[in-house]
Amino acid sequence: QMRTLRHGNLAMNLWANAHALEEVAMPEKLQGALVVRGGEASVYWQSYAKKNESEIVLVQDIDEEKVTEQGEKIGSPWTTEFSEVLESDADVVHISTPNHLHAMQTIACLEAGKHVSCQKPMARTAEECDTMLDAAEKTGKQLGIFMGGRGVPLHNEIKDMIAAGVFGEVSSVASRGAHR
Repeated sequence: QMRTLRHGNLAMNLWANAHALEEVAMPEKLQGALVVRGGEASVYWQSYAKKNESEIVLVQDIDEEKVTEQGEKIGSPWTTEFSEVLESDADVVHISTPNHLHAMQTIACLEAGKHVSCQKPMARTAEECDTMLDAAEKTGKQLGIFMGGRGVPLHNEIKDMIAAGVFGEVSSVASRGAHR
């Protein structure tokens, strides 16, 4: 049995496309927390920086040197403790940590009353995915899975070319990208 996310990338859209959230009651100024690894906060900070109605209230990373640098760079408080994210004033938490942490961190954030945007892959198993969806349903909070490359025109063009047989029979595809 396949379950779908009724709201797609809704949590990511909480700060990227707030106008698309007619069903979700949102505060005037959306407050987000970033749970990241290895100093990735600056990548996600840009989504907040473009919107006057949002701000990052906390950045969390287990690497103290990197989180200190990132917090200072974006002008946000920082911590190495995940528990502080749960206690924060964040309305939404963006989770971009190692895959084995996605389910545990997502469920904890939902149960703490926060909307969640989790990086792909959603979790390690279908059972973990179901548990995450159940937590979102139980808490009434939004859960979105952020698909970073989805909708990129080049990706769609390549998909169309593969479907048209331009490359012959494709058995494997490798891709490499970089953030600027």
